[in-house]
Amino acid sequence: MSFDFSIRPIVETDYSQWAPLWEGYNAFYGRAGATALSPEITSATWARCLDPDEPVHALVAETGERLWGLAHYIFHRSTTAMGPNCYLQDLFTVPEARGKGVGAALIDAVYG
Repeated sequence: MSFDFSIRPIVETDYSQWAPLWEGYNAFYGRAGATALSPEITSATWARCLDPDEPVHALVAETGERLWGLAHYIFHRSTTAMGPNCYLQDLFTVPEARGKGVGAALIDAVYG
């Protein structure tokens, strides 16, 4: 079965679908219920991903109008290189997208 999707940077109108992906990612790491991140952290993360002056960036995988996964990555300085390093911070796909190449495509897009 073919699973066609594209990878692109997030846009402001993605929030309603990004938020459940972000919650799923955090729940995977035990940050749910009583240990969930505060709404302020979620708001700050979202704002940072959209701010061109921030080193935090976000990509999403989508088909049509549905988001299937996310990747957050950060550029930062290093003591061992002149140019910035890129750190893949968060990677998550919905269960239905797993095994279909979505995660690998997100990683490849960050690498690019």
